[in-house]
Parts: sequence; structure tokens; C-alpha cells
Amino acid sequence: MKEANSIKASLNTSFRGETHNASLDIDLDRFMLRNEDFSLLHAQLAQSIGLDSYSHLYDVMCSEAIFFSHAAGMAKDYLEAESFDFDAFAEAWKEEQVFHAIQEVAKQCMAIDDLSQHPELRQALSQAFQKGREMPQQVIKHNIQRF
Repeated sequence: MKEANSIKASLNTSFRGETHNASLDIDLDRFMLRNEDFSLLHAQLAQSIGLDSYSHLYDVMCSEAIFFSHAAGMAKDYLEAESFDFDAFAEAWKEEQVFHAIQEVAKQCMAIDDLSQHPELRQALSQAFQKGREMPQQVIKHNIQRF
């Protein structure tokens, strides 16, 4: 069974002589499935310590760097020196989801248990999958242009 993708996000700041620490354990699979916005992480960290966007401390927190640690799953490959490459992780995560979908098709239709052993077939199924995703948009554009 594949390891879940997760990471810990932390932020430390000082405001009016007090140190404030916020941290969240992020389930990256859930984060991606919900199509959440990584740019809202400062707000989520602030909420984790009871702040809302009307606080001066919130403004200070938003200017601080977020540090990442305790990566698990594929996330480990995108964590370096407390920095996390969200864009690269998101791209790899989406590719992994496509791979699992086409792996299931290969297994059901062709009795292929390990699609990675058939790179040409994997490429062909991946391209067919992408074309299938694009097709509704192309049909809509074509129908709009007709009117």
C-alpha cells in the first residue's frame, strides 16, 4: 500500500514582545483532492492559533516565511532545507493519479499488473487519458464558434 502524502507546516513570529508559533500537519492527498490553494496556508496557520484576518498579528504572520518538515510519501522528494516545492509536488501528484487510473484500465482490460514494465503502452494510455480530459473543452469551443 502506498504511503500517504503529508507534511508539517510551521511559522514562528514575534509580536509585541511575545513569540507565537503555529503549525499544521497537512494531509497533502486531501489537500489536492479538495483543490485547495497553497497560497492560503498563512491564513490556515493563523486560524490554527485562533487569529482572524482583522488582527495585526495576522498581518505580521503573513509576512513571515513558512517552514516545512516531517514530509511523508512523495512529499519527501519535494522538501529541501525546510522549503517545499508545492508546484512540482502538485504536478507529480496529478501524474501519479493518472498513472493509477490507467494502471487499473491496463489490469482490467489487458491483465497487465505492472504498467511500468510497458512504457510504450503507459505513454499511449496517458495520452488517451489527456485527450479524454481535453475533449469536452474542445467540443464546447467548437459549438460556441458555430453560433
